[in-house]
Amino acid sequence: MTDEVTAQNGGEAPVTEAAAAAAPEAAPAAAPEGASEAPVVAAAEPDLVAKISDLELANAALIEERDALQGWLIELEKQLADAAAAPKAVKAASPSKARKLQPLKLAKDAQPLTPGELLEVIGLESSVELAFGDGKAEIAGLGPFTISGAAWSVTPAGLVLTQALTLAGPAPGQPPYEVRGYGLFVDGDLVAYRPRFEPMTIPAGLTVNLTNDVIF
Repeated sequence: MTDEVTAQNGGEAPVTEAAAAAAPEAAPAAAPEGASEAPVVAAAEPDLVAKISDLELANAALIEERDALQGWLIELEKQLADAAAAPKAVKAASPSKARKLQPLKLAKDAQPLTPGELLEVIGLESSVELAFGDGKAEIAGLGPFTISGAAWSVTPAGLVLTQALTLAGPAPGQPPYEVRGYGLFVDGDLVAYRPRFEPMTIPAGLTVNLTNDVIF
């Protein structure tokens, strides 16, 4: 009987029910390459486009903020430069000992600085003081002024202090100040002296405006 069944199945051994149950299930056919990834990529594309758009907007906002900060920085630098160049005359502390204030003694064949040269010297130095003398030395009580910024102007008459400057007289009961000349100290050294045409008397309680009066 077995031989007859084998013959009917073309010579192959018969498959029993137990053998059929034990046989592993056939693996499903492999999907074509890329077929399973396509839906994932398609779903990711809208998210990627949205992220790129957000980044572009954020970048544009940063550029706008940077430009605004650069404009603010340029304006601040301009304001600082203007403040540094602004003319100022501030009363300085009186020296512990009155400095000699008389015409400079120049070496033989030496020439005094021209107004233009004196302006260059003032522009290069860090400390410029204007002092007031009685013909021999600084006047006690009439302290020097620190001059800074664009406070000078070269004119045919000489180098003129154009910054407003006011001198006050001595305390009540004290003798008046008698200003006979002006001295210009640069970093502590007297570089220019100019006597007044007439002495200027400043009694107690009086103030005098020296704008355009100081000339070297």
